[in-house]
Amino acid sequence: MLLDILFPRFCIGCRKFGQSLCPKCRKFLKPIIQTICPYCFKTSPKGKTHIRCEQKYGLDGATAVILYNNIGKKIVKHIKYNLAYSVFEELSQKIPEHWWQTEEYLSEIGKDIFLQPIPLHPRREKKRGFNQSLIIARFLSNKLSFPIIDVLDRVKDTCPQARLSRRSERVLNIQNAFIVKNNAFVLNKTILLVDDLFTSGSTAKEAAKVLKKNGAEKVFLYTLAHGS
Repeated sequence: MLLDILFPRFCIGCRKFGQSLCPKCRKFLKPIIQTICPYCFKTSPKGKTHIRCEQKYGLDGATAVILYNNIGKKIVKHIKYNLAYSVFEELSQKIPEHWWQTEEYLSEIGKDIFLQPIPLHPRREKKRGFNQSLIIARFLSNKLSFPIIDVLDRVKDTCPQARLSRRSERVLNIQNAFIVKNNAFVLNKTILLVDDLFTSGSTAKEAAKVLKKNGAEKVFLYTLAHGS
């Protein structure tokens, strides 16, 4: 109650007072219906990487919960930059249960799945005060009973990917950004990378490359939103 007094809630979409996402704006939330290959971005069942697109150290698949439309963009931006813990907590209650589960996708991955939030560089995390990917991972861990691991470090303080329009720039920007702390915790594991947003996928692909080079068996991506 004290937090509500000090930081009153306004709708992310229309700024109406009362809650982080009002019923009217909630109607614009759209689920991801058509899953795509994370490399060619063409339709793919359950978001799996097409056989023709497979890479030795690449992602095995990717999926997301909501579409990165106008309201989706406002939600991601608010969670990422406005220290909006309460926004995500409230949002998670507004999204239908089956949007989160994506049971077909998760059953395709396997049973022994470990969640790895995409890490921020220490300087950026200190400035922001939290890692939004970890917040999402904790929510998924509670909901889906998958353990969270912390095997990745971000050693390169990259320029925010959103500021780069070209895919080639994003790939170069994120190159060599991650290291694995201890490959014993990675060996033969199936890892589900967790992030807030999937656009080009450059960040997740770089993380997957490092994890697989250190012995991970499969690496998938699960994000809150997807779109360009």
